[in-house]
Amino acid sequence: MRVMDDPELKQQAADATTYLCQVIEQMDLETGREYVNWLVRSADYMRSAPGFSPMNLVRYQLGDVIYVDFGFNVGSELRGPHWAVVIERNSRANPCVIVVPFGSRKPGPDGSPRPLRSGEVFLGDIGLGGPTVAKVDQIRVISKQRIIRPRHRSQQAHALCACQLRLLDEALRHLIAGSRQM
Repeated sequence: MRVMDDPELKQQAADATTYLCQVIEQMDLETGREYVNWLVRSADYMRSAPGFSPMNLVRYQLGDVIYVDFGFNVGSELRGPHWAVVIERNSRANPCVIVVPFGSRKPGPDGSPRPLRSGEVFLGDIGLGGPTVAKVDQIRVISKQRIIRPRHRSQQAHALCACQLRLLDEALRHLIAGSRQM
């Protein structure tokens, strides 16, 4: 059975769509454009989900740097496409993977590097176009459907070095355990 076969649910969907259009119409142009684009991508993910197989992707390993569509989120949650690092030993068959997103360390108004925020780890220039920070406080489980690249062996992959992974590990331990000893 599908939504179109259930008149009550079909009406709820129509009402929700009308409400969503009203909300979008009140957004500023940039946010509205970003949100509408996300709705289309989200619908594409839902449409392709039944046929999705993580076995068709490369095997993602601890330390691999991937480009991810984090979607449209609320408040201060990271959103949109960003680079991220895989922080687990992941089975190729697993449809999800745990990642820590990256951000850039842009200079402050006076040209000097801005101070790191709580939850950020400075990784240096890792080949993504400038100084990079890992946003450990934005750790996420994502569907592998959200991975933009690399998806196939022909796409070049980056990986963090052992010292960068140790920095992330330390920051994640601190985030989870706080000042407690593990």
